[in-house]
Amino acid sequence: MIPTPTDLFDKLAGCSVFSLLDMSQAYHQMELEEDSKVLTTVSTPFGLFRYNTQPFGTKNAPGDFQQTMDEMLNENPSLEHSGSYFDDIIVCSKTPEEHHGHLRETLQRFMDWGFRLNFNKCKFYRSSVKFLGKVVDSNGIRPDPDKVAAIQKMIDPTDVSTLRTFLGMVNYYQEFIPMMRELREPLDNLLKSDAVWEWTDVQTAAVSAIKAKLTEECLLTHYDPRLPIIVAADASQHGMGGVISHVYRDGKEKPIQFFSRALNTTQQRYSQTEKEALALIAAVKTFHRYLEGRKFTLLTDHRALLALFGKKKGKPVLAMNRLHRWSLFLAAYDFDIQYRNTLKFGQADALSRLIVATKALPELYEEDEDNDLLNDAGFQQVMVSAIRMLPVTSEDIIQAYGNDQEAQKLLEHIAEAATADQKFYVVKSVIMMNNRVYIPQVLRSRILDQLHVGHPGINRMKALARQHVYWKNLTKDVEAVVSQCFGCIQLQKNPVKATLASWPVSIKPGDRVHMDFAGPILGKMLLITVDSCSKWMDIAVMQTANSANTISFMYHYIATNGSPRVLVTDNGTQFTSAEFSAFCKQNGITHITSPVYHPQSNGQAERMVDTVKRFIRKSLVIDGETLNLGNCVATFLQAYHSTPSKATPGECTPALAHLGRELRTSMDMIRPRIVENLGPDLKMEEQFNRKFGALSRAFQVPDAIYWRKRKDDAWNAGCIKRKLGSKMFVIEDDCGKTHRLHVNQMIHRFAALMPEYDIISADDSTNGGGIQDDHDFNAPIMSPQSSRSSSPRASPSNRSMMTASATPQAVPTPRRSQRIRRRPKRLQIDPSKKRYEEV
Repeated sequence: MIPTPTDLFDKLAGCSVFSLLDMSQAYHQMELEEDSKVLTTVSTPFGLFRYNTQPFGTKNAPGDFQQTMDEMLNENPSLEHSGSYFDDIIVCSKTPEEHHGHLRETLQRFMDWGFRLNFNKCKFYRSSVKFLGKVVDSNGIRPDPDKVAAIQKMIDPTDVSTLRTFLGMVNYYQEFIPMMRELREPLDNLLKSDAVWEWTDVQTAAVSAIKAKLTEECLLTHYDPRLPIIVAADASQHGMGGVISHVYRDGKEKPIQFFSRALNTTQQRYSQTEKEALALIAAVKTFHRYLEGRKFTLLTDHRALLALFGKKKGKPVLAMNRLHRWSLFLAAYDFDIQYRNTLKFGQADALSRLIVATKALPELYEEDEDNDLLNDAGFQQVMVSAIRMLPVTSEDIIQAYGNDQEAQKLLEHIAEAATADQKFYVVKSVIMMNNRVYIPQVLRSRILDQLHVGHPGINRMKALARQHVYWKNLTKDVEAVVSQCFGCIQLQKNPVKATLASWPVSIKPGDRVHMDFAGPILGKMLLITVDSCSKWMDIAVMQTANSANTISFMYHYIATNGSPRVLVTDNGTQFTSAEFSAFCKQNGITHITSPVYHPQSNGQAERMVDTVKRFIRKSLVIDGETLNLGNCVATFLQAYHSTPSKATPGECTPALAHLGRELRTSMDMIRPRIVENLGPDLKMEEQFNRKFGALSRAFQVPDAIYWRKRKDDAWNAGCIKRKLGSKMFVIEDDCGKTHRLHVNQMIHRFAALMPEYDIISADDSTNGGGIQDDHDFNAPIMSPQSSRSSSPRASPSNRSMMTASATPQAVPTPRRSQRIRRRPKRLQIDPSKKRYEEV
């Protein structure tokens, strides 16, 4: 996408060093693809030729070239100081040292991409440059004098075509001219479809006025996101205009950009309120790129718009639908709307007007004794305010002495005094005290206003007053004026910090828990919880910070840590909602919120928020965009919980203070492993063996076995290959695959050693007729049966072994267990007994 000049000029804010780069035959440096070269074939007297590079004049050449430049300069985030408008490239920096690095990086990109520059047209390390028809420096943007001079030399248009040419050149500089549409309205009327060309003195005057405006020194300041913004708009009968300005610390307003627009036929029939509202809407839309996502102030000279667009006031019920739509449009922005009177007069002008009006009043209203104007409270307030602005003179003071009893007593005291070195004396009828003028009661408030005109503090105002004036209780009056001044109160320094009132010391984990949100971080919110005693921290990564997610986290927190006695949070809506309050009440949690805009009261959580943010920022420097926030938080928690802290009891780790043990980390691997053989849990083994009648079963490598993994599976033949533990073995089946099994999943296989046997359960063997082995009481026993075979499934190889060994000569004598086995004791139910004891 081709950028606008405004996009590029916004990058220049705060810069004082500039360089311009110009490419040599820009389009010809872009090579065409083979399929595109055929489309550029041209016929010449010497044959057919085609371009190998991008020719000038093709429709897609500008867009392709600008896209290439954007990819080259915007691919690296460090090149944000550079911008291009086709083959015009500007590099800007704040200092010469910084500019040296920026320029070097930009030139390196041109070398990497194989582009050539026209050195004769390049300009380096300039404090002011001409870029896109405008002069740019550290102060702002102004029209190019050469371009303005060309417009000045243009003759008056003679037809519609030349008029369009003139307006096209002027339109590029309309952002420098307030109310441009008002000036060019007579010229625009000649461009209407039904207009008859008639050039009169009105059009000549309009052209002259536009040229005069262009010659005026007009400077547009650079946009700075750190400074407050004011948007003012106004509308007339035929057009509207607006300006966006910055407000600097000294109170001055400097324009960033002007706009103006003519009203169409329908809009000209709007009421004045609608026209003024339309002007505000048009201004906000025009300056949307500067206003979105930040707070600004709207200024209007139409007081009715305060009720329509003011946030704290309801909309009039009878307001038109159009005004309602505009009000909804402005609701998407964060703004304050203020009224400013269009008529502004200086103090001298205002006083002169008031004096003239006052002198004329007796003559004008001599016959009307019930004059409403003289009795109007607003008029009287204006008169009093204007008089208070006048400086107090010695004549005023002498005149006021006549009605001041204290001044009369002082004059009498001075006249009766015999010595000349007294404290009070008179100079030209003015009472003096040590070179200070005594002020009568009636003029003291005006004198205090004069002393406070520069809004000095209490001490400075006292020093200033003691240098010029005197009256009783002067110090208290000065303190009262300064303490009641609204401007001084709003902009005074923060009060001295009060003494610290710390939280009660927590004795054990769970006494008090602090909680706060951090973020957004990489598009996620982090809910951080810290135990005030053990400093144990829990962090939950959330997509949205709301009450539902917070309560869900608290359920998991309580499940692992228990309910805290006290929970301290800020005043976020996640914590002040009715749902969260009900949750705390149900779980017996005392919820305490810190004061609004005073995070120090929840300092434990705020401190941990800062610690977590610092760790994530450090991880971002190393991992960049590949950082996984969840893994990053888990890594931080493991390191934090395993690090000793001076804030925990005994300066141990949070894990030891909270869990009573240390966490095992990768650092434990550097120590030699010491295995403490505590032996088996004999009590549990005895209880299990007695409950299930379990007996020991012995297997060795390479015993032949039958095995199965599930109870419903058929038995399969195999042999033991390796012993893993006392009860675990690795066996190999007939297919050569290995399996890891428990002894309860295996039985001995005797089919290879004796004639066909049936598997008889252990219960049958106790009744006689079974063969007892010495491995396991519950293991199946083989008994000779010639008529049938119920042995487990065997492979062909096993069947051949069994057939070959079926002869009596090959059958060895089976082993017999030497252990005397007793019959199992079975429970005999006796309803009369309440409990049974082992005999």
